[in-house]
Amino acid sequence: MVRTWGGFLLAGAALTLLSYSAAGADALTVSRCRERIIVKLAPPLSPSDDRIAQAVARAARVQLKFIRTIGPALSVFELTSGETDANCAKSLQRLRLDSRVRSVEIDARRQHHGN
Repeated sequence: MVRTWGGFLLAGAALTLLSYSAAGADALTVSRCRERIIVKLAPPLSPSDDRIAQAVARAARVQLKFIRTIGPALSVFELTSGETDANCAKSLQRLRLDSRVRSVEIDARRQHHGN
């Protein structure tokens, strides 16, 4: 009887491991905040000035990685934070509350739809 139960437990453990393996590594990880965002800083601040970007990031408790400038006072950053908020709503809100930030939006690829 002990051998039978031991076999069932071993088989159950093996099936559990196989189901995690089949689902992939993502099934075991929690979604984290990671978004590409467009930031417009209040004048006369320069978004390419890393000191300004890092000071804003520290205040909002996020990480900002400069990607490129796309216009006057307008830049693309990669936003990450340790929060389990996959859409980064809390992090974006903290950035928007900073007086040095004029606007923050998620960088959604825009497509032209012709008629």
